Amino acid sequence: MKIIEIPDSDIKNFEIIDPINVSESVSTTKEKGCSSCKKGLSTTHWSMIVLSSYILFAAIYGSIKLFKDIIALF
Repeated sequence: MKIIEIPDSDIKNFEIIDPINVSESVSTTKEKGCSSCKKGLSTTHWSMIVLSSYILFAAIYGSIKLFKDIIALF
């Protein structure tokens, strides 16, 4: 069995936390959400939402128009 000696200077750097009273050592201020969520959407995000909504609408409208034209042929 090998015994490892720990210098006293290393032990001083650690803080012993009592497991029963952990809530006392934990910060009581809680922030809701992250900092990037609090900023909101940027102009780039809004433009991507508008563009994707337009593409979705155009795809649905185009599909309906295409089906109507195909049905009209028969």
